[in-house]
Amino acid sequence: IDGEWGGGKTYFIKNVLMKDEIVNEKDIFYISLYGKSKLSDIDTAIFAQLVEKKTEKTNNTLASIVKWYNKFRGYFKFGPINVSGVSLDIDTNQIIQELFLDCSKILFIFDDFERCSINYKDLLGYINNIVEHKSGLVLIIANERILYNNGTKKSYLDAKEKVIHSTIKFETNIEGALSSLISHEIKSDLKEILEIKKNLILNRFKMCYCENIRILCFSIYIR
Repeated sequence: IDGEWGGGKTYFIKNVLMKDEIVNEKDIFYISLYGKSKLSDIDTAIFAQLVEKKTEKTNNTLASIVKWYNKFRGYFKFGPINVSGVSLDIDTNQIIQELFLDCSKILFIFDDFERCSINYKDLLGYINNIVEHKSGLVLIIANERILYNNGTKKSYLDAKEKVIHSTIKFETNIEGALSSLISHEIKSDLKEILEIKKNLILNRFKMCYCENIRILCFSIYIR
């Protein structure tokens, strides 16, 4: 899914797509790539979610972690990684490789693709391994315009062609977002002002070619 920053992509994923009954037939792992600097950071994030999922099912966090520790004790050392409140240093890559031999029932959602400092070719290679060799389903959320502006458009598109099956353009409805904000406003005086100024606000955003809903929220609720 490709769309501009602040357009509502992440909100849509978390509040609409991930709550869809058909989508929920898959085991979903949502990973933000923001701030990730190496592939092992992704493994760690996936493993942390995996432990959380297991502990939610058993409703016994400590017992579950002990059970997992005994199963994979060769990969654990004391260290800085925090999983369910327990600080561990984990060889997550090896564990992930063993646990996810078949990903056919899993949907991985990788958000903030363009905010990741991992080389995009390495990142797409990581994703390709999930899709091509482990039968997994992957959804990438990105602002491709930022990738193009970094001067790597051709090489990015060449790498993308092998891995990504289709791209869906996420269109922002700034007018719909503003109407929703007004309808949910509980302060009657502010709500009245927004109703009166609605067209003015929309015209200003249109003049600036701005479709960023975060900026819209900031401009309304800044004090």
